Amino acid sequence: MRRGFTLLELLMVLVLIGLLAATALPRMQPPAVLQLPQQVASLAADLRHAQALALTGGERLCFVSFAGGYRVSRYDAVAAACQAAALPDPASGQAFERQLPDGIVFDATSLGTLQFDTLGRPVDSTGVPLAADPARGYLLRAGSASSSVTVQALTGRVSP
Repeated sequence: MRRGFTLLELLMVLVLIGLLAATALPRMQPPAVLQLPQQVASLAADLRHAQALALTGGERLCFVSFAGGYRVSRYDAVAAACQAAALPDPASGQAFERQLPDGIVFDATSLGTLQFDTLGRPVDSTGVPLAADPARGYLLRAGSASSSVTVQALTGRVSP
């Protein structure tokens, strides 16, 4: 009577365990980490869309980021401030406001307002185009993972 396992049997079991681990481990990450690349792409597309709306609509728009999401609103020249209500999105007819999925948040340094003038350039709160050096960045975090979107000063180029 034979006792124990042969070397071939042990190797086959190790190979099977390795294959199972390779397919199961990526799926065990939190859903927010898996959604992060999609949210970064969506944020970049929405920044470009807001920029295009300012350019085609001939009005100054505000991109406001807050802890749970972001919105695009009109700039009120009389009040010298961004309006609280989100602009209607011409593409969908809905308010141009997005909520981030659970587990994905803006980094604290990414909160605030970015404005686009009628030429689609990023401007400061007084309407002066941003200086050439500091680009405006939006950093999204999901647990220990993070990814950013950058809006270049002067040109307004959006790059994820």
